[in-house]
Amino acid sequence: MLIDSLIEYRKRKGHDITVVFDGWKTGEGKENQTVTGGVRVIYSRIGENAESVIKRIISSDRREWIVVTGDRDISHHAWAVGSVPVSTEDFLKAVER
Repeated sequence: MLIDSLIEYRKRKGHDITVVFDGWKTGEGKENQTVTGGVRVIYSRIGENAESVIKRIISSDRREWIVVTGDRDISHHAWAVGSVPVSTEDFLKAVER
């Protein structure tokens, strides 16, 4: 349901969207990436949490990301690398509009 909503949002806004899911406890031995409806979907590898993947992506791909998160540490990291954190609640309101 989340990915379907993101696909629709991408169609309306034209933004590149990446969503990262936690494979910390049940993931595979390596990170898994797919593209569904134009949305890049990443599952972290076993032993690595989604927060680490998000930090790595926004640190290495030096562009201004809009990072949707409810995690204070990721928000601070996003600001530190020149990206903009947006609360989950604010993003959900934007998607619903």
